[in-house]
Amino acid sequence: MRWRVADDGDVLVGDTSIMVEGPRNEEVADDGNGSQWQGVVSATVTDNAGQPDYVGADLDPEAGVFLVKQLTHDLDPAVAHDVLANEHFRVRPAAAPEGFVVGDATSWQELASAASADDPLGTLVLTVPTKQGPVDESTAPSAAKSDLITPFALIATDCGNTSDCAGLRMTNVVVNTGGGTATTADWALKAVRNNPALDEYAFTNGQTRTVPRNVGGSTKAVYSLTATATPAIQALYTTTFACTTAEPSGNSNNTTDVDTNARTVAFGYRSNNNLGTPATRYAYCTFTHTFTTPANIIVKVGGDRTGVSGVTNLAGVVLYLNTGGSAPSGTRPDGVAGDGAGWARCVSDVNGECTFAVPGAGTGGPNRDARFWVVQPANGVPAGWYTNPNLRTGDGTGAGTSTAYRFQTGTLLRAGQTYRSTSQFMFSTDEDATASGGTWQQSRVNPSLTQACGISAALVLDTSGSVGSAIEDLKDASDAFVDALVGTPSRMALFSFSTNSPSVSGANYPSLTSVATPSQAAAFKTRYSGWTSTGGTNWDRGLAVPAAANVPGNHYDVVIVITDGSPTYFSSPVQGSGGETRFVETENGIFSANAIKANGTRVIAFGVGSGATGAANALNLRAISGQTAYNGSSNGSSADYFQTSNYAAVGNALRALALGNCAGQLTVTKMVVPNTSPVGSIVGAAPAVAGWTFTASNPSGLTAPDPVQTTVADGTGTVAFPLDFAGGNLSGDVTITETQQPGYSLVPVGGQNAVCRNLVTGASVVPIGNPADGFRVSVPSTEAVNCTVYNRAPSLAATVQVLKNWVVEDGLGNSESYQIPGDEGSLPDGLAAQLTLTGPTDPNPTNQAWGTVRANYVTGNPVTINEIATIDTQKLPGCTMTSKLVTKQNAGTISEAIPYTVNLAQGPNTFEVTNTVTCETKLTLVKSLTNDNGGTSVIADWTLTAAGPTADVSGKTTQATVTNRLVVPGDYTLSEEGVPGYTPEAWTCASAAGSLPVTNGSVSVPMGASVTCTIVNDDKPGGVSWSKVATGSSELLAGSEWEIVGTSPVVPADEISDCVSAPCSGPDMDPAVGKFELRDLSWGSYTVTETKAPPGYQGGASFPVVVTGANAGTIIAAGSILNDQQNGVALPLTGGMSTELFTLWGTGIGLLAALMSVVYWRRFRRPVMTP
Repeated sequence: MRWRVADDGDVLVGDTSIMVEGPRNEEVADDGNGSQWQGVVSATVTDNAGQPDYVGADLDPEAGVFLVKQLTHDLDPAVAHDVLANEHFRVRPAAAPEGFVVGDATSWQELASAASADDPLGTLVLTVPTKQGPVDESTAPSAAKSDLITPFALIATDCGNTSDCAGLRMTNVVVNTGGGTATTADWALKAVRNNPALDEYAFTNGQTRTVPRNVGGSTKAVYSLTATATPAIQALYTTTFACTTAEPSGNSNNTTDVDTNARTVAFGYRSNNNLGTPATRYAYCTFTHTFTTPANIIVKVGGDRTGVSGVTNLAGVVLYLNTGGSAPSGTRPDGVAGDGAGWARCVSDVNGECTFAVPGAGTGGPNRDARFWVVQPANGVPAGWYTNPNLRTGDGTGAGTSTAYRFQTGTLLRAGQTYRSTSQFMFSTDEDATASGGTWQQSRVNPSLTQACGISAALVLDTSGSVGSAIEDLKDASDAFVDALVGTPSRMALFSFSTNSPSVSGANYPSLTSVATPSQAAAFKTRYSGWTSTGGTNWDRGLAVPAAANVPGNHYDVVIVITDGSPTYFSSPVQGSGGETRFVETENGIFSANAIKANGTRVIAFGVGSGATGAANALNLRAISGQTAYNGSSNGSSADYFQTSNYAAVGNALRALALGNCAGQLTVTKMVVPNTSPVGSIVGAAPAVAGWTFTASNPSGLTAPDPVQTTVADGTGTVAFPLDFAGGNLSGDVTITETQQPGYSLVPVGGQNAVCRNLVTGASVVPIGNPADGFRVSVPSTEAVNCTVYNRAPSLAATVQVLKNWVVEDGLGNSESYQIPGDEGSLPDGLAAQLTLTGPTDPNPTNQAWGTVRANYVTGNPVTINEIATIDTQKLPGCTMTSKLVTKQNAGTISEAIPYTVNLAQGPNTFEVTNTVTCETKLTLVKSLTNDNGGTSVIADWTLTAAGPTADVSGKTTQATVTNRLVVPGDYTLSEEGVPGYTPEAWTCASAAGSLPVTNGSVSVPMGASVTCTIVNDDKPGGVSWSKVATGSSELLAGSEWEIVGTSPVVPADEISDCVSAPCSGPDMDPAVGKFELRDLSWGSYTVTETKAPPGYQGGASFPVVVTGANAGTIIAAGSILNDQQNGVALPLTGGMSTELFTLWGTGIGLLAALMSVVYWRRFRRPVMTP
């Protein structure tokens, strides 16, 4: 193990001694109590500087450099340890040259033994001492275990290893079971010898030192051992003391005695027969500090009222515990002075709980069943709050008593138990003045009142029985306040309370209502004019009810409470005696007042009469309002609470409060006269709604910082113009003009455009000018003027007219519009819509004709526009309604779904409802073929065309251009192109509604229909004709016979005889002798062959016949077939037939053949439709 010792300039320092302990026991877990260093070798190594007599463990002769391979125990030289690589030791300087900081107060520092000679050398830095006690380990920087070692403090040199000395070890053990957090470093260890010098020996945890014995004589060396922590830590722990001792055998003077109660160790005195060394005579002592579970005292801390009885939690409140019997002593039991941290100081958390963890409450503990006082320092509140150190208690009327707000804990205080203010102490239902609800109160700082002329105020009046006949004076004071607000943009709400709120005789009016005009003020005053005095006093409900009504849209600037005494009830259903004021009644009033202030509303409290005046009564008024009392003269605008002997003084104060922010201001009230009033009259005038704008101009002797003001929707119809009076001017002039609204007209009164009044004196003020739509007036700098401007409202008559617009789209981007009324005749049949309107008297919808005006509506009233629209799917199967919207309102374009409800404007109100209909009209062309005469054409050979409004409707059957083709409705001419040889039938067209007429090849395709048009073509048969003529003449020859044979298609031979008279019944349809005509031949190739020649002529002629589409439907002319005559042959009559007989026979045979051919022809011919 190697290290070097140097100063802070890295210069080696010699002549030092280093205490080394180790190696660290790696098999023991590090518990923070030094367990890994128990039982290890402890050796002091002196620096080897090359001195000849050196016998220590340092093998490096260079001063300031140490090399140690073996350690020998200071207390037992027989115990030694050879240093191995990578073991861990702890070291600290035991001695150093004068001027360096060394000593016992430093911490052990760890150092790893080197694995090789190349490992870096750790440096132990010594520094110059400062004038301070032992180094605080918590602030000393930690060092790497194998590198830098930080400075140490010097300690006195131990006694040594002679028989004059004994071994002493002191160890801290901390048991934190149950939640403790202290460590062994929190207790300082020290032994003090009982010699005259009272030598002190400081110990680090687990350190073994050698201390002197008494030499000679008969007195043992006694050492007092202490383990000292801060009071806050020690209070949470119970400490026990025990020692393990050893000494050589001998007489009684040789013993080592331990007193565990006094925590002393006495070593036997040294005599010639009482020897031994610190290794054999020692005391190893342990202080065991065991965490003791505290007793918890929890004080509930509240802020704002919620609901009827709930209170929000408040964090950041500071409370103390004090000792004391009948009253707090001002001393904290944790021994901490002032606001220092300790267990007798708590801060409330987010749950509103302030917890004192009281130590020493276990069996035998100093705080077991101790009683403490809970008190609050003056600054023990979070920002925005203030404390109430004293509250007024006693009889509900009269002067009352100032009672300190503090509470003593109960008679039990046991470790591990919790004691809550809401149950075990503080909370009480008895009649004691200090009976509390168990939730510690404090008050919100009172918000400032907005500096503006015109306020929104809630008046809260105490009508309890103690008011008595003074109830009329209370009403007069209230009247003074209300009247003072006339002419300002002010609104008021009204609440009453006695035993509960509202009181038995009064109602609550939580909604703000304007008092800007005399008539409005008079109406407001009638609300409380009939109230009487009865019941108790419930500040809690009297303030909680307006707190609940103080919401956005109905926000109060100020709540003014007028009461004649302290509270005797709280909550609802009510609790309390009705005659006494305890903490609990006032606490609940505070919580409810806080809820008002939490919304930025100022609370001003007026205490009237003997039950609300005096220093004690001021305490409770202060608690619900603010900390500033009215001083009787100069702070009326900033005071939080007033105490007056009578209600007349309240009225004066309220009037001053109302007008205090109006001095040097001009207010303008806009009044609207109904159009039903006589012309020139102002009867029935009411304050204007929002949106009337007034502009200040041409000031003289003053300026108007905000020259444009607009009325808002507060019911007052009033605006205020703050004015600045320059150069000490006592008054100034200003012109006010209004922005006139359509239909309204100014109504002069007495020849003036405005009626003006001085709000302070009440005197009339005559305008000094009347410009168009305005007036000019003089305003005093210390007073306020209100001017009222009257305008007559326009007529409220309104009418409604709704037009109809149909937009029909064809799906191709084309559309057609139809206006109703007007286009009824051209509107596609099948579209219908019935308009309905609500009003003017019937709220239910009733039918109305499109374009017809409905009268007798009132401006501002609603009308609902709707319709019942239908499409006849039989007539318009392809049409669907895609939208129904109101698209026009008067001159504007809108897009609103129906039903559409709108408030009517003055005069005519016109609307247009647009229905958009999409009608898909489709056309399909179909080709059909009949090939019963051998025709070879297919459908693809034919192109079908419909010529009409939509172009390019042409194609082959099933192609998209002619199949379900979207088209524009109208007339379409149908045609086809194909191959010859076919006969077309007439076009036929039909839709889902039935057949459509086709005239001259043209069909009318109706809107929304899906029309299919079909044409059928039939193949035509062919025919052939020829004649039988003698060669060399034009003579037609009779008697020839023929046959026709088809090869493609295959047709068997068919016999053909010459038809010589009509009607012809065989294949030959030509009745002329020697002429032939065959009909109904299917398409194909044939061969016609003469099977019998005319008598006397040579036969055997043949010719081909080909029937195709090109010649189908015609008779192919084969021309004349010539026959040559036969040469005559004379036959003998004897033994044979004569020529005549042959001829006859031949003729008979021919006739028979002709007959048979007719039968065959009828059997095998295919019927053919001949054109």
